Amino acid sequence: MAVRIVKKIANLLIFNNLTHSSFGRYVRGKPANLVRWEEQMSRSATTVRKFTEDQSDQFKISTLLNSAEALYEKSLNPRLKNEQCAACRKEAKDIADILANIKETRPLALNLLARIAIDEGFYDQANSHLVYALKEAPEDPSLLYSQGHVFLARQEYEEAEKLFARAFRINPSLTRAASSLAYTKTRQGKFVEAFQDYRELIKSHPDDPHIRTKLFECTAKITANHYDEELADDILSLYLLEGIDYTALGNITASLLIHKYDIPSLLQHGLPLGIVDTVCQDKLLCEALSKIIFCQPDLEKFITQIRKQLLLESLVQSDLKQLHVNLAVALSLYASNMEYSLYIDSQEYNLLSALEDLINAVISATGWKPSDLAGATLLYGMYLPMDELSCATELAKFSVNRWPVWARKTINHALLEIIQEKQNCDKIPSIGQISDATSQKVQAQYEQNPYPRWLHLSYNTPTNYGRAMEQEFPDFRAPSFFNTGDINVLIAGCGTGQHAIKVAKYFRNVNVTAIDLSRRSLVYASKMAEKYHVKNIEFIQADILNLDQLKQQFHIIESSGVLHHMADPMAGLAALKERLVPGGLMKLALYSRAARQIILKSRELIQKNKLTGSAQHIRLFRQAILHNNSSTAFSGMLSSSDFYNMSGCRDLVFHEHETQFDLLQIDEMLTRFNLNFIGLLVQPLQRLEFIEFIGSDQQRGTLAEWAEFEQQHPQSFGGMYQFYCQKPRQAPTV
Repeated sequence: MAVRIVKKIANLLIFNNLTHSSFGRYVRGKPANLVRWEEQMSRSATTVRKFTEDQSDQFKISTLLNSAEALYEKSLNPRLKNEQCAACRKEAKDIADILANIKETRPLALNLLARIAIDEGFYDQANSHLVYALKEAPEDPSLLYSQGHVFLARQEYEEAEKLFARAFRINPSLTRAASSLAYTKTRQGKFVEAFQDYRELIKSHPDDPHIRTKLFECTAKITANHYDEELADDILSLYLLEGIDYTALGNITASLLIHKYDIPSLLQHGLPLGIVDTVCQDKLLCEALSKIIFCQPDLEKFITQIRKQLLLESLVQSDLKQLHVNLAVALSLYASNMEYSLYIDSQEYNLLSALEDLINAVISATGWKPSDLAGATLLYGMYLPMDELSCATELAKFSVNRWPVWARKTINHALLEIIQEKQNCDKIPSIGQISDATSQKVQAQYEQNPYPRWLHLSYNTPTNYGRAMEQEFPDFRAPSFFNTGDINVLIAGCGTGQHAIKVAKYFRNVNVTAIDLSRRSLVYASKMAEKYHVKNIEFIQADILNLDQLKQQFHIIESSGVLHHMADPMAGLAALKERLVPGGLMKLALYSRAARQIILKSRELIQKNKLTGSAQHIRLFRQAILHNNSSTAFSGMLSSSDFYNMSGCRDLVFHEHETQFDLLQIDEMLTRFNLNFIGLLVQPLQRLEFIEFIGSDQQRGTLAEWAEFEQQHPQSFGGMYQFYCQKPRQAPTV
């Protein structure tokens, strides 16, 4: 039997143009322009024949199983096209199908078939393979691990957790089981347990991008209830990792610092003498200030007071003390990242005016050099944009390497790059004229305040867009065009490009076209795409209303947080639908009227007090909210990360135009445009609450059912309604 199986596999290998080298490594045949196809086949036949003659059956079978595993692993390579991945999986399946008939290799072969089925979204088939395999090997941790992923994909988290835990108990060195166990806990809201698991995993696997990312995502959900020096050291070590989105560390860092300094008490009784010297030596605080934005009111007040104390001490001494340099650098970077949204009192404005006069006086003298002004420039940059100094052009004449080493990062980030951004706006291609009055107002807003000025890109496991949709909506089957050829994606209203770049970087086979009204935003997006080495993306200035001039159809269109800023959102949706291929998918995100009641009250207050979207007015508004000086309670706004930076706050409450929706309106809208609702994107715990609310295991639900749920939970969609819909594969018959 084994001999017949080996011969059958040998024929299969010849047919698929696989050759064996050194009895353990299969390589693909070269293109026919290098050697004639017949010669390749002859050489393959000779190699396989020699292989089967010289080796024992057991060794041959083992090696062939390894080759199938290698083909499967190759299919996971993010550089491969979807069709290449499919080809590798098919070859692996062909071999595994045969090896599943051999008792010795049956569990391993079935496990491989199950993993492939999971990747392709066939969860029942995968489970059937694994149930059969576990009958023969009930304590095989790899089988248990794979079955855990079947239940994870089905969103049956309790069963998945049991299987991952069992696999890890049997084999404590199975890191992937431990990682999946931690991830499953996060899907159930067990964030503290998951954090402790990931905290241990990162110590032994600091370079694993998946563990890094999931640790950070989990960390975003927890806070410390006391100061723990060991935990603080662990968090500091995370800030020192490269290529990470540090944003998720904000909450736990803030809670540690609040407990360390007893900040509520300090705010009540005033800062003690010497606090600046103490804070200067706080590595965790300085690292955090340079890399994230804190979204915590008391900590912002503390930072604002520390900043003022540092300014006063430096001006009294007519110099920036060496001890204070790290803190000044961190605060100037923090101010730039927050886009200078921290409040400035009248005394500070006077001091900054005098500081600018001093800088101008030094520049007017002959023979000045950057080191003469580095300290003064950073002190000014802790408060206001360096590029708005009257002498900014003179400062920018010096390359970054002419400045002192300790000042270079800030000078480059807050001065030179900003000036370069403004100069590069004319390099962005455009289609059509932006003539709509509302579009022009929105464009002007984002030219002045590109949103968001993101700093880091988180890691995602590269995948097929269609498979990702099926994992999000397990009963949805993605269109077949996701499996072959290139996928054209339109991001309509890409802003500064963070999401568009993630789509281009982490989905296979995609070519992304990203449009926006604002050239300044697109310049920032282009810069970040270059930083992250993303080349399969094109940025174009365009109004959605002019999409008819973009002679291209798209398989996917995403437009998040855009249509509700148009004068006529329905005209925008019509323009988007025209660009969508039959069967294509559209992702939209729209404001919830119920969730934005606090924002609507804020906008009324802003209009009543005749506030504009200027930087000074935004600072005044933020100060009023932070100190509860407004006539209405707006505490809910403090939970929005957008509140804590200039462009975000302007987008949140000072926007030039916005419209709100409810779910029944969206239902009518989709019916009107003949778009099929697929499902809402919600957090796992929220979906479980919804399932319990409707008394059904129908996870997607209807928009009418979600509308009933929102009535009981009006803040459910504070982050907008985000949902997918689909254009019919064929036009309806009349």
